[in-house]
Amino acid sequence: MIHANFNHAHRKGQRSRLMTSQQSEQQHSLNWLAPGIVLLNRKYFPDREGDSYPVGATSFALNVIECLRRRRLLLGIVLYQRDESLVEPVLELLALDGRHAVVLRFHFGMPADRVRRALERAIAHFGAHLAAPPIVYHQTDTLLAYHPRNFPCCVTHHGPFVADFIARYSEQEAHEAYGGREKVEHLLEVQRQGVQALRDLPQVHVLQHSVLQREVLLRQGLSNDRISVMTPPILGRPLQDVELGARIEGFLQQADGELVLLSNVARVDYFKNLELLIEAACIALGRGHRLRVLITGGAAGDVARREVLLSKVPPPWRGRFLAIERLDQPVMFSLFNRLRGQAVFVCTSRYETLGITPLEAALSGVFTLAPALDWVEFTRFMPAECRYVYGANTLADHLESLVSSRLHTSAHWNAALRDTLSRPRFEDTFMASWAAASAAGLRRFYAPSLRQERPAEAAMT
Repeated sequence: MIHANFNHAHRKGQRSRLMTSQQSEQQHSLNWLAPGIVLLNRKYFPDREGDSYPVGATSFALNVIECLRRRRLLLGIVLYQRDESLVEPVLELLALDGRHAVVLRFHFGMPADRVRRALERAIAHFGAHLAAPPIVYHQTDTLLAYHPRNFPCCVTHHGPFVADFIARYSEQEAHEAYGGREKVEHLLEVQRQGVQALRDLPQVHVLQHSVLQREVLLRQGLSNDRISVMTPPILGRPLQDVELGARIEGFLQQADGELVLLSNVARVDYFKNLELLIEAACIALGRGHRLRVLITGGAAGDVARREVLLSKVPPPWRGRFLAIERLDQPVMFSLFNRLRGQAVFVCTSRYETLGITPLEAALSGVFTLAPALDWVEFTRFMPAECRYVYGANTLADHLESLVSSRLHTSAHWNAALRDTLSRPRFEDTFMASWAAASAAGLRRFYAPSLRQERPAEAAMT
């Protein structure tokens, strides 16, 4: 990790990114694609390639970055980081595993205009002197309310809209899911501001992979012509064998041909509802079925949460359950490769705006079970035989039918899924959405005045 002087690098970068008059004229082409700057949360950006992802949105953002990079459209990355110790916003240059970024450190108690000017300065480091402004891709809507009006942008919503979760469950359950009343009220206000920003900022284009999120935005008054639909980037990975580690290897050796139930989650929380998997597995064991449960989730330090989960298993069956921290990407895909045809990945989420890991398991050939809930997004991609009625007994019934039918051992159950989710389909739909955002930005922002040099820096007071 390398920090650098922002002001010196900012001035140097400005000199190196001037666009010629001839290039600016070429932007009138209908095929012109705007260069992009990707904006995301620092804590969701991995320090090294292959690190485990703290949230599913990390995988999404990294695929967007790679897609833009391969087309030579990526200008840079801006990472934002909350820091309650600061009085003023701070900008830093940062190098992480070969990627260069500007880090914006701030907190929500700062005056909005100061955060906005700092964000504008971070964006301008990469794109202030282009003849037409670049598109800023917001990983989520957290900073939309601070977005500078002189740059077009697009956004993808990943996290659940709290109001929608409350409508489908209850306010009390939202407090449990999000960690208390204060957090719920904070998120409701931030999301309200984000939706208001969408209404107020006509330069914002929504790139949406989730039917659920799109419907929520439409209900809140966003025009359909500002939403582009794209296929999510569930691309699979080259399944290269790496060591699974002594704990997993020992557990799998004990399985000796028994059905293994898998779940890999970024966090062990109320949303993932892993208690449902524990309960259903215990019901199946009580019916005489021999199986084992491997849960990988949460950070290495989240031992207490995993111990609470395992405490729900009756002592005679405790040895059939293993719960450890979430896996790095190479290990996770090697596990899928190892257990294809021998295991079932079980998603027990109460609410999912996508569900990247279950889809990755499915594309890897691991039979995957999905809750039959309209507000678990990835379920819409899954064949009927993979959907179960949400509940412990009904999940146990579904597992019992799998044991009898051996459907999970089939090599072709996911053929339709492989046709629907692929790298070419993601890239085609993403670039079509990017083209729509580029055209909208060009119409709104292109003017002869944009060819003139802008002020070197947006002052921060």
